[in-house]
Amino acid sequence: MLPIPAKFHYTFNLRDVAKVFQGLLMCEPFKIADDDKYAKLWLHECSRVFADRLCTKEDIEVFKAIACDLLAVKFKVKKSKPEEVFGPG
Repeated sequence: MLPIPAKFHYTFNLRDVAKVFQGLLMCEPFKIADDDKYAKLWLHECSRVFADRLCTKEDIEVFKAIACDLLAVKFKVKKSKPEEVFGPG
């Protein structure tokens, strides 16, 4: 998702990645006792930082597909459809 004149705000940088890590590190360790909760927290933070800037439905669907793939590969979460992970809508 590259920035174009209609979507000039699609410029992401290291500060955005740092916001994801900041959100992960602000959670108290006893609240994320298992891997699934940590994966959900990561997904929430990525959605908050990156997906909230997306303005078209197609871009949001691309984000959801990428996030589901990363959950399956990096967090070893059972691969599922974006609708199952993010809910309807």
